Amino acid sequence: SHLIVWRNPLHGLVNRKSTFIFLALSFVAPFLALATYWAFFIRAAYYPSGDEFALLVASAKTFHPSIRAWFFDGFSHYFLAYPGLSHPSTDFIRPVANFTYYLNSVIFGSHWSYYLLFNYAVQAGLVFVSTKLALEVLLLPTRLAVLVGIMSFLSPAFGWQAFFAPSFIFDLLASLFIMIALHELWRRRYVSAWTLLTLAVFTKETALFAPIA
Repeated sequence: SHLIVWRNPLHGLVNRKSTFIFLALSFVAPFLALATYWAFFIRAAYYPSGDEFALLVASAKTFHPSIRAWFFDGFSHYFLAYPGLSHPSTDFIRPVANFTYYLNSVIFGSHWSYYLLFNYAVQAGLVFVSTKLALEVLLLPTRLAVLVGIMSFLSPAFGWQAFFAPSFIFDLLASLFIMIALHELWRRRYVSAWTLLTLAVFTKETALFAPIA
């Protein structure tokens, strides 16, 4: 005798839909939490300070930046206490960092406090990618994947300075590119993986380890 097993063709579709909703929530929930705190406690009081002025002037569309200088001069002239009398203290080249300020200026203009929303999107993106890797690569059950997302959100390395200043997002943004690149490598999408690793390096030079590893 033969045993006939009937499989519901909608079962796979339901699972994919549930996974999609779960992953979408892993981004939306932390972003809304951060944005809500920003709306009540940061938005009205925030104003650029310190190193942010140099980054704004060199990057924001409002100040007509030189995109060529992002690649050839980098940060070499950003932090001179006495221009003409002191030497550059850094020659880092971070065009992706410059572009984040440019993009924020295109979207938000001179509403400086809204630039922090980009920070929160990056932070939420890290939670999303961590959860996605836990589900798809490590094959963890949903409960453990949720725990991974929570641990990512509460991690001391998560960069709480980025909660209050746009200039502190670059380490996290480079980390996000690296995490997505790991996912692309796992899917054997080598071109996109190397593209993301290149973006990470030109976001923050601390990402130089990633292409080598």
